[in-house]
Parts: sequence; C-alpha cells; structure tokens
Amino acid sequence: MEDISNYEEIKILGRGSFGTVSLVKFKPDEKQYALKVIPIGRLDADTQKYMFQEAEILKKLDHPNIVRYYTSFVRGHMMYIVMEYANYKSLFEYINKRIVTNKPFNKEEIANIAYQMLESLQYLHSQHILHRDLKPENIFLHRENGQIRVKIGDFGLAKILSTLAKGQSAVGSQFYMPPEIFKRKSYAYECDVWSFGCVFYIMNALKLPFYDANQQVYIDDIQKINYKPLPDKAAQEVISAVFQYQERRVKISDIMKMEFFTQSKQQIQADQYQDVANNPHENLAIPSIKGLQENFAEVAEVKRMDPPVAVKQKEPVQQKGGCC
Repeated sequence: MEDISNYEEIKILGRGSFGTVSLVKFKPDEKQYALKVIPIGRLDADTQKYMFQEAEILKKLDHPNIVRYYTSFVRGHMMYIVMEYANYKSLFEYINKRIVTNKPFNKEEIANIAYQMLESLQYLHSQHILHRDLKPENIFLHRENGQIRVKIGDFGLAKILSTLAKGQSAVGSQFYMPPEIFKRKSYAYECDVWSFGCVFYIMNALKLPFYDANQQVYIDDIQKINYKPLPDKAAQEVISAVFQYQERRVKISDIMKMEFFTQSKQQIQADQYQDVANNPHENLAIPSIKGLQENFAEVAEVKRMDPPVAVKQKEPVQQKGGCC
C-alpha cells in the first residue's frame, strides 16, 4: 500500500493547516480510503522520525469506533497517511445541518452517538492514549451494514505538527478545553471526559455550553463552570457529573451506567438518519455560520485537517482507581 501510483484520487475531502485529505481508490482492490498528505519539508530529521513512531502506534489501534490508520510513507517532501474513510462526513457538519433545518436530535440518537464515543475513549485510555482534541470536527459518521457507526479520528501527530499551524485551530478547540488546561496543568484522562461532555451538551442543546464573543468571558465561564443547565433531567445528570473540576470529574465507566444511556440500548439504525442516508454524498458543510454564533458555529469553517492530537504516554497519568 506504499506505492503512491496505486492511489487514484476521487475527490478532495478537506484542506487545512497541514495539507489535504482526499478520498482515494486503491487500484489493486478498488477499496476506498482517506489519504492525508502532509508537507514535511520544514521538519527536521528527528521530528520526522518521531512522526513515524507516532504513526506506528496509531496503526496498532483496533476498535470499531476509531478511524483506522493503515499505513504511512514518505515520497519527496510529502508524508502520506492512509486511513479508513468515514462516508457520512463529520458530526460537526451533521449538527450544523440540524441547526439550520431546525431538527433537534432525539434522545435515542444522542444516546447512541454518545455511547459509542464513550466506548472509543475507554479503549484509547486503556491503551494509555489521550485524544486531547475531541470535538465534533473529529467525530465522523460511517454507514456500515445498514447502521450508522461513530468513528473518532483526526488524532496523533499533531503535537508535532501544531507548530506549523501557527495557532489557527487553537481558538476552536478552546471551547472544549477543561478548566485545568487554562490553569496550565498537564493533560490527563479527565480532559477527554470534559470534552466529551461539551459534545454531549451540543447535541442536546444545539449550542456550545461555554460561548461568548469575548474570549476572556467564555474562558472565565469554563474556569467557573458557569453554563445553562439542560432541561432534560437525565441529560443534565450526565453534564453535572462531567462538568466538574478535575479531581471530582466522573469516570467514563460510570457515565455509561447513567440513566440517559440505560434508557436506550438500541444500536444506531440507518433509518434514524434518513436525511443523510437518502443523500450519502450530500455536502453537509456550512462554510460560514456567523448568524448562528450564539449556537454552535461561529467557531470556523469545516476543516477536516484541523489538528488531530493524541499522545502515547510512557507513564500515563491515571485517575485514582484507574483511567476509565
């Protein structure tokens, strides 16, 4: 799979700070993949070597709710990463469509998507990997055997590459950062739990839990955990447990046992997403959503290349009693 001439580009999926991602066909078997192309000419030899080490770690991950990394190779000044293609775009795009069409998610949809997110995070943490940039842009929907499956992706390598982005993605990600990060504490498993809570809140309310046009105001709100509670009692139980300071934040395994999730044991069925299923190649992206800034999306244009961040920990920081 490491001969670039074996790949035929079908279309460009996204452009970003680090290059492009394209939908490609692998000619020998005609299977489709997402191909990320990253210019690495500005990186020194040690950094390039570390990138390959990180890519090798990601290739070993094997979970149905995590985008698979198949292989990576360099040709000239470009690094190519071959990944699983999630054919229903990102949760960011899907949420935006729900906003502009005024079609809120029902409880079962939220429970199914969120539960799969929890399962993927639980797996990552069991492998001593922190995602560190969990947000709707990095959560993809994929149709598989008549069902919609959640795929968490766009992580790994960005700890290195973020210096090339010159902060272009930092603002969008700040909406999902926990209080301890603004206090310059180190990342731990609890950071991913907080980010999960932000995504869970957005699916319920169709707006960010912490937002203001003034950056300092929403950062203060995050640090004080000042947000508007959700009207649904079971959903708010989840949020109340997640939006806590680091030492009191709930574990993933305990979230999965909460009433919001035990109420719905269904798998995600394709017919719950008929507006997507009927138009699988429809572009759901909203290029600019400034009129919705109090809801979800003054954040940015959809960028499938925005920083994927995950770090393999030699000595992972664990919560008391375990990671999950």
